[in-house]
Amino acid sequence: MKKKFFPVVFIWIITFPALSQKRYTPEEVTDQKYGINIYDRLNARIGGDSTRNCKGYACEGWVADFYTAGAILHKGYYVEGQLKIYQNFYQNGQMEREFKILDDYKCAMTVYHKDGKIKSEIKYVDGSPVKWEDFYSSGKPEYFEEFAKKGYYLAQKSFFENGLPQETLELVNKKKLIYSKKEFFENGKIKMEGETVYNEDLLDYQRSGKWSYFDEKGNVTKEEFYINGKINDEKNY
Repeated sequence: MKKKFFPVVFIWIITFPALSQKRYTPEEVTDQKYGINIYDRLNARIGGDSTRNCKGYACEGWVADFYTAGAILHKGYYVEGQLKIYQNFYQNGQMEREFKILDDYKCAMTVYHKDGKIKSEIKYVDGSPVKWEDFYSSGKPEYFEEFAKKGYYLAQKSFFENGLPQETLELVNKKKLIYSKKEFFENGKIKMEGETVYNEDLLDYQRSGKWSYFDEKGNVTKEEFYINGKINDEKNY
Protein backbone atom coordinates (compact mmCIF):
# COMPACT_ATOMS: atom_id res chain seq x y z
CA MET A 1 0.00 0.00 0.00
CA LYS A 2 1.34 3.46 -0.90
CA LYS A 3 2.01 5.79 2.00
CA LYS A 4 -0.09 8.97 2.17
CA PHE A 5 2.39 10.91 4.29
CA PHE A 6 4.05 13.03 1.62
CA PRO A 7 0.95 14.43 -0.13
CA VAL A 8 -0.10 15.82 3.27
CA VAL A 9 3.32 17.41 3.71
CA PHE A 10 2.91 19.28 0.42
CA ILE A 11 0.03 21.18 2.05
CA TRP A 12 2.28 22.20 4.96
CA ILE A 13 4.73 24.01 2.72
CA ILE A 14 1.95 26.32 1.63
CA THR A 15 0.62 27.07 5.10
CA PHE A 16 3.80 27.08 7.22
CA PRO A 17 7.07 28.96 6.53
CA ALA A 18 10.19 26.83 6.09
CA LEU A 19 13.14 27.26 8.43
CA SER A 20 15.93 29.30 6.81
CA GLN A 21 19.31 27.69 7.39
CA LYS A 22 22.08 28.91 5.07
CA ARG A 23 22.91 31.41 2.33
CA TYR A 24 25.17 30.70 -0.66
CA THR A 25 26.56 32.33 -3.77
CA PRO A 26 25.70 30.58 -7.08
CA GLU A 27 29.37 29.60 -7.48
CA GLU A 28 29.36 27.76 -4.15
CA VAL A 29 26.49 25.46 -5.04
CA THR A 30 26.59 24.99 -8.82
CA ASP A 31 28.70 22.40 -10.60
CA GLN A 32 29.19 23.36 -14.27
CA LYS A 33 28.34 19.84 -15.45
CA TYR A 34 25.95 18.43 -12.84
CA GLY A 35 24.17 21.56 -11.62
CA ILE A 36 23.04 22.11 -8.03
CA ASN A 37 23.72 18.61 -6.75
CA ILE A 38 25.14 19.44 -3.30
CA TYR A 39 21.96 18.15 -1.65
CA ASP A 40 21.99 14.74 -3.34
CA ARG A 41 24.37 13.42 -0.67
CA LEU A 42 21.52 13.93 1.83
CA ASN A 43 19.14 11.81 -0.25
CA ALA A 44 19.30 8.17 0.85
CA ARG A 45 16.85 7.14 -1.86
CA ILE A 46 19.53 7.77 -4.51
CA GLY A 47 22.54 6.59 -2.52
CA GLY A 48 23.28 9.58 -0.28
CA ASP A 49 24.65 8.65 3.15
CA SER A 50 25.02 12.06 4.84
CA THR A 51 22.74 13.75 7.37
CA ARG A 52 22.03 17.43 7.99
CA ASN A 53 21.91 19.11 11.39
CA CYS A 54 19.75 22.05 12.38
CA LYS A 55 20.82 23.81 15.60
CA GLY A 56 22.75 20.75 16.76
CA TYR A 57 20.08 18.16 15.97
CA ALA A 58 19.14 16.18 12.87
CA CYS A 59 16.88 18.35 10.72
CA GLU A 60 13.17 17.56 10.86
CA GLY A 61 10.48 19.01 8.62
CA TRP A 62 10.79 21.73 6.02
CA VAL A 63 14.13 23.51 5.61
CA ALA A 64 14.95 26.28 3.13
CA ASP A 65 18.27 27.76 1.98
CA PHE A 66 18.76 31.01 0.07
CA TYR A 67 21.23 32.79 -2.17
CA THR A 68 23.13 35.69 -0.62
CA ALA A 69 21.10 37.98 -2.91
CA GLY A 70 17.90 36.76 -1.26
CA ALA A 71 16.39 34.35 -3.80
CA ILE A 72 15.45 30.87 -2.64
CA LEU A 73 17.97 28.12 -3.41
CA HIS A 74 16.52 25.00 -1.81
CA LYS A 75 13.48 23.79 0.04
CA GLY A 76 13.19 20.24 1.26
CA TYR A 77 11.45 18.01 3.76
CA TYR A 78 13.86 16.26 6.14
CA VAL A 79 13.39 13.21 8.35
CA GLU A 80 16.21 12.41 10.78
CA GLY A 81 18.50 14.71 8.83
CA GLN A 82 17.91 13.16 5.40
CA LEU A 83 15.88 14.49 2.49
CA LYS A 84 12.62 12.92 1.44
CA ILE A 85 11.39 15.44 -1.14
CA TYR A 86 13.02 18.66 -2.33
CA GLN A 87 13.36 21.36 -4.95
CA ASN A 88 16.43 23.42 -5.90
CA PHE A 89 16.30 26.73 -7.77
CA TYR A 90 18.50 28.90 -9.97
CA GLN A 91 19.05 32.45 -8.73
CA ASN A 92 16.62 33.68 -11.40
CA GLY A 93 13.81 31.76 -9.65
CA GLN A 94 13.57 28.95 -12.19
CA MET A 95 13.43 25.49 -10.63
CA GLU A 96 16.73 23.63 -11.17
CA ARG A 97 15.59 20.18 -10.02
CA GLU A 98 12.78 18.42 -8.23
CA PHE A 99 12.90 15.07 -6.43
CA LYS A 100 9.77 13.05 -5.70
CA ILE A 101 9.09 9.73 -3.99
CA LEU A 102 6.59 7.72 -6.03
CA ASP A 103 6.18 4.74 -3.66
CA ASP A 104 8.23 2.63 -1.23
CA TYR A 105 10.61 1.54 -4.01
CA LYS A 106 10.41 4.10 -6.81
CA CYS A 107 11.41 7.76 -7.00
CA ALA A 108 12.15 10.31 -9.72
CA MET A 109 14.34 13.34 -10.34
CA THR A 110 13.72 16.04 -12.95
CA VAL A 111 16.48 18.57 -13.69
CA TYR A 112 15.90 21.78 -15.69
CA HIS A 113 17.93 24.21 -17.77
CA LYS A 114 17.85 27.86 -16.65
CA ASP A 115 15.11 28.64 -19.18
CA GLY A 116 12.81 25.93 -17.79
CA LYS A 117 13.38 23.29 -20.45
CA ILE A 118 13.98 19.78 -19.15
CA LYS A 119 17.66 18.87 -18.85
CA SER A 120 17.38 15.41 -17.29
CA GLU A 121 14.71 12.94 -16.26
CA ILE A 122 15.81 10.07 -14.02
CA LYS A 123 13.78 7.23 -12.57
CA TYR A 124 15.10 5.13 -9.66
CA VAL A 125 14.11 1.75 -8.23
CA ASP A 126 15.60 0.67 -4.89
CA GLY A 127 18.16 3.48 -5.09
CA SER A 128 19.50 2.66 -8.56
CA PRO A 129 18.70 4.58 -11.76
CA VAL A 130 16.70 2.40 -14.17
CA LYS A 131 16.01 5.04 -16.82
CA TRP A 132 18.00 8.21 -17.54
CA GLU A 133 17.35 10.82 -20.23
CA ASP A 134 19.39 13.99 -20.89
CA PHE A 135 18.43 16.81 -23.23
CA TYR A 136 20.32 19.67 -24.87
CA SER A 137 19.14 23.22 -24.17
CA SER A 138 17.47 23.08 -27.59
CA GLY A 139 15.22 20.30 -26.32
CA LYS A 140 16.80 17.65 -28.54
CA PRO A 141 17.91 14.37 -26.89
CA GLU A 142 21.51 14.18 -25.69
CA TYR A 143 21.67 10.85 -23.86
CA PHE A 144 19.43 7.89 -22.99
CA GLU A 145 19.93 4.72 -20.99
CA GLU A 146 17.61 2.09 -19.59
CA PHE A 147 18.44 -0.90 -17.41
CA ALA A 148 16.83 -4.29 -16.78
CA LYS A 149 16.08 -5.38 -13.20
CA LYS A 150 19.30 -7.42 -13.15
CA GLY A 151 21.36 -4.34 -13.93
CA TYR A 152 22.34 -4.82 -17.58
CA TYR A 153 21.45 -2.35 -20.32
CA LEU A 154 18.24 -2.57 -22.28
CA ALA A 155 19.46 0.36 -24.37
CA GLN A 156 22.05 3.13 -24.30
CA LYS A 157 22.16 6.01 -26.78
CA SER A 158 23.95 9.34 -27.19
CA PHE A 159 23.18 12.05 -29.75
CA PHE A 160 24.89 14.92 -31.53
CA GLU A 161 23.42 18.39 -31.04
CA ASN A 162 21.86 18.14 -34.51
CA GLY A 163 19.66 15.32 -33.20
CA LEU A 164 21.39 12.48 -35.06
CA PRO A 165 22.68 9.45 -33.11
CA GLN A 166 26.32 9.42 -32.00
CA GLU A 167 26.48 5.99 -30.35
CA THR A 168 23.88 3.25 -29.80
CA LEU A 169 23.82 0.04 -27.81
CA GLU A 170 20.62 -1.97 -28.23
CA LEU A 171 19.65 -5.37 -26.86
CA VAL A 172 18.70 -7.57 -29.83
CA ASN A 173 18.62 -11.01 -28.16
CA LYS A 174 17.24 -11.00 -24.59
CA LYS A 175 17.89 -14.71 -24.01
CA LYS A 176 21.58 -14.61 -24.96
CA LEU A 177 22.07 -10.93 -23.98
CA ILE A 178 23.43 -10.00 -27.40
CA TYR A 179 23.65 -6.31 -28.33
CA SER A 180 24.10 -4.32 -31.50
CA LYS A 181 26.70 -1.59 -31.01
CA LYS A 182 27.07 1.33 -33.47
CA GLU A 183 28.96 4.61 -33.67
CA PHE A 184 28.13 7.35 -36.18
CA PHE A 185 29.71 10.33 -37.86
CA GLU A 186 27.95 13.65 -37.35
CA ASN A 187 26.58 13.43 -40.90
CA GLY A 188 24.61 10.31 -39.90
CA LYS A 189 26.78 7.70 -41.64
CA ILE A 190 27.98 4.68 -39.67
CA LYS A 191 31.50 4.92 -38.27
CA MET A 192 31.66 1.52 -36.57
CA GLU A 193 29.33 -1.42 -35.90
CA GLY A 194 29.51 -4.83 -34.28
CA GLU A 195 28.07 -7.28 -31.78
CA THR A 196 28.52 -7.21 -28.01
CA VAL A 197 27.58 -9.90 -25.49
CA TYR A 198 26.94 -9.20 -21.81
CA ASN A 199 28.86 -11.62 -19.56
CA GLU A 200 26.81 -12.00 -16.36
CA ASP A 201 29.67 -13.68 -14.50
CA LEU A 202 32.15 -10.88 -15.26
CA LEU A 203 29.49 -8.12 -15.33
CA ASP A 204 31.10 -6.93 -18.56
CA TYR A 205 30.17 -6.27 -22.19
CA GLN A 206 32.46 -8.22 -24.56
CA ARG A 207 32.90 -7.80 -28.28
CA SER A 208 31.97 -10.82 -30.39
CA GLY A 209 32.18 -11.72 -34.08
CA LYS A 210 32.92 -9.19 -36.81
CA TRP A 211 33.35 -5.48 -36.15
CA SER A 212 33.43 -3.14 -39.14
CA TYR A 213 34.88 0.38 -39.43
CA PHE A 214 33.92 2.94 -42.10
CA ASP A 215 35.02 6.31 -43.42
CA GLU A 216 32.61 9.25 -43.78
CA LYS A 217 31.74 8.16 -47.33
CA GLY A 218 30.58 4.73 -46.17
CA ASN A 219 33.60 2.74 -47.31
CA VAL A 220 34.91 -0.09 -45.13
CA THR A 221 38.37 0.75 -43.77
CA LYS A 222 38.93 -2.13 -41.36
CA GLU A 223 37.38 -5.32 -40.00
CA GLU A 224 38.13 -6.99 -36.67
CA PHE A 225 37.05 -10.45 -35.52
CA TYR A 226 36.52 -11.19 -31.82
CA ILE A 227 36.14 -14.30 -29.68
CA ASN A 228 35.08 -13.86 -26.03
CA GLY A 229 36.03 -10.20 -26.08
CA LYS A 230 39.50 -10.70 -27.53
CA ILE A 231 40.56 -9.88 -31.06
CA ASN A 232 41.32 -12.98 -33.13
CA ASP A 233 41.90 -11.52 -36.59
CA GLU A 234 42.04 -8.16 -38.37
CA LYS A 235 41.79 -6.91 -41.96
CA ASN A 236 42.65 -3.44 -43.26
CA TYR A 237 41.36 -2.05 -46.58
